Amino acid sequence: MPERYIGSESINEVLNEIKDSEHWQGNTFPRVYTQVRVGDKLLKSHSVTGNSVNYLQIDSNKIVKDIPDLPGGLRHIRDLFDQEAGEETYISSGGIATLSDLISQRKGDCLEMAAVVQLKAQDEGRESYLFSGTIYGGNMEFSEDHSFNIVKGSKGDYILVDVAGDFTSKINALVLTGERDLVIVTERESDVNYCIN
Repeated sequence: MPERYIGSESINEVLNEIKDSEHWQGNTFPRVYTQVRVGDKLLKSHSVTGNSVNYLQIDSNKIVKDIPDLPGGLRHIRDLFDQEAGEETYISSGGIATLSDLISQRKGDCLEMAAVVQLKAQDEGRESYLFSGTIYGGNMEFSEDHSFNIVKGSKGDYILVDVAGDFTSKINALVLTGERDLVIVTERESDVNYCIN
């Protein structure tokens, strides 16, 4: 796929193309979810110590009922978790950890927070996307597995919501640089424009 620059008026078109692409829907990264439902298993990670795959299972959507509406509820979502949900958390539960168990243990990081944002956005009837993959920052100086959301705002703009990274900004443009590569250019001045693959 040739590189193309997509301005803000076409962000929805690009998001629809990505969500329907086989390159973003496999049992690997990058991955995009447009709906998260009870019973779904979200890809957490491929084990670094073996061949196992770890999943976050959505076992309830009731947890979002007590969270204030977005964007005010973002701080509340971050405060649900005060410990990381590392690989050992998933291995000890057979590779599948449930969201409600992790919340009760206050264990969670980017995927768990992004899952709660997705559930809350869906509860409010907002168009939203949960992305998981390898994110590159700076001038490609660092990379890490990461999850975040894109949520359509009340004024029709698209907002990048990274609760774990404590970063929220309007999206100015998307740049597709390949079948599995997406650069998200935000309005907020930062040394990080999100590049995910």
